[in-house]
Amino acid sequence: MVDKVKPNLILKNGSIYTVDKGYLWAQAIAISGEMIFFVGTDNDVEVLVDSETDVIDLDGKMILPSFIDD
Repeated sequence: MVDKVKPNLILKNGSIYTVDKGYLWAQAIAISGEMIFFVGTDNDVEVLVDSETDVIDLDGKMILPSFIDD
């Protein structure tokens, strides 16, 4: 598991397309600042939640990767 990184946002209970051939779909991601540092299951992400973490239940909605050009 990830040490010393604290998420400010967790998205869980979703269908998250990872574009990783070895692990195409996940349920949850954890974000610190502007960096995604965890991709995995709802159960595994729970250990990262604390009182300062915003948690959004995606209710099965899908997340797809995208690029943003400033």
